[in-house]
Parts: sequence; C-alpha cells; structure tokens
Amino acid sequence: MKEMSRKNKSRNRKQDKKSSKIRSLKKYQIQQTPRKRVEYLVDCLHLPTDVVMGREISLLSGNSQMQIRNFKKLLVCKEDEICLLAGRHQIKITGRCLTIFYFATEEVLITGNIQSICYEE
Repeated sequence: MKEMSRKNKSRNRKQDKKSSKIRSLKKYQIQQTPRKRVEYLVDCLHLPTDVVMGREISLLSGNSQMQIRNFKKLLVCKEDEICLLAGRHQIKITGRCLTIFYFATEEVLITGNIQSICYEE
C-alpha cells in the first residue's frame, strides 16, 4: 500500500513539474516582443499581415508595370531609375523609359520597360 502511494506521489510530482514547465512556457510566450505579439494576434484573427504591419506590397505585371503600396517616400526619379523608401529598405527599379503613371500618398504605379528590381537595406 505504501509503495502504491509512493508511486502516485512521484507521478504527481512529475506531473507538477511538467505543468510548471508549461506554465513558464506560456509566460514566456506572453512576454514576447511587441512585434511578435502583433503578428500572433494578426494570425489568430486571420487579418492580412502586410496591411496591419505596414509592409509594402509589390505587384509586377510582366516587365512593363509595377505597382507598389505602403511605401514611405520617393527618393530618386529618373528616366532609367526610380528608387523608393519602403519601411526598412529601399526598392530600386531600373529600366528604360520609366515613368510614374499614378502617384498617391501610399501607392505608386510605375510603367516602362523594367529590367531589374533590387531590394536594399
């Protein structure tokens, strides 16, 4: 009888250790960086992460059109090069006869013969 109670006590201790580890993991998960918490919340709510987190969206149609959303500012605008600041990095578009067809506060449409797109930090 005493052996049975000892086994049960040891099992209970093991379970308590496991549950305390799980509790500490949950606490650690809660204490993540704010960005991780927002990404987790966005994922749980099934929201588009690019819009909520302010990331840029680049849409390329062939080699003649590129639409960029959520950019910060226009850095360079030449006939053969257009450079935009988007969040933490720059988007450098090179080609021939590049023009800005549409320009708004957070959206730009670039047309022309696009040869390369470079993302620089």
